[in-house]
Amino acid sequence: MEKATGEICNSLYAESIEETAKIWKKHLEWADETKPILRYFIAAPNECYQKILGYICSQMNIDVEKILNLKIEGIECDLTAKLENIARIIEKREENLIVVVVSGFEGRIKRLANDLRDKFAYEMTLTRFGHDYDQNIAENKKLKGIYSKMNKKIVLITMIGKKDGEEFFKDAVRTAVGSHFRDGMIIVEE
Repeated sequence: MEKATGEICNSLYAESIEETAKIWKKHLEWADETKPILRYFIAAPNECYQKILGYICSQMNIDVEKILNLKIEGIECDLTAKLENIARIIEKREENLIVVVVSGFEGRIKRLANDLRDKFAYEMTLTRFGHDYDQNIAENKKLKGIYSKMNKKIVLITMIGKKDGEEFFKDAVRTAVGSHFRDGMIIVEE
């Protein structure tokens, strides 16, 4: 039997995307108001990314047409503010499971590299960047308070693509892997 995502494999855990989807689905079953936002990363070339996202959504019974898309820009973590701003939109939605896809993560890594031209300063900042990115969401009391009252589960998927080049893709993956606050990650290597 051919796999739904073909030969695409999650190289982080040396497992199929189908296996990863089963684990993520379990996370959803266990999630409650104490953890209303589940945080994931998908690092893949664009052609694989769409196929993976479609499969993950199908396994979670989510209509891909209802995905909310956010773009993050700049060095500062503006994602928490954007999540606060879309809270009313999410609250009014009928479905109890909402997927928010965030793009621009690797672009932030590129801007970080340009701003911190000193290699040592860049490496030290990069070490904590992904961790801080997730921690700002996980430990933000205001954000947690807003979303825990909604009785909805939010799946936040941060896309890491290659549009800014292989070097920034690898750096973005490296910092995302270092996050202790993420719930899961898929890395597709070509």
